[in-house]
Amino acid sequence: VEVLLFDPLADAAETRHEYGLELTDLDTVDTVDALVLAVSHKTFRDYRVEDLKAFFAASGGSVIDVKGMFERQEVEAAGLSYWSL
Repeated sequence: VEVLLFDPLADAAETRHEYGLELTDLDTVDTVDALVLAVSHKTFRDYRVEDLKAFFAASGGSVIDVKGMFERQEVEAAGLSYWSL
């Protein structure tokens, strides 16, 4: 499992220093199997389901929406599986 971290509000140097984690630039990401949306930053709240779907290969993927920002029916209608707290 390769985990890619993206947080538009986090400072990359601070994240590296404090947690030993490297942030990923979304422009370098091809496709993923799952998205874990763990925070509700405005950047993520502004995404549409079509924006999420663009991260996945044609066969779909899983959206883990910890903060419940998206509607299950809309995500599943786009061919993605959905999980939320």
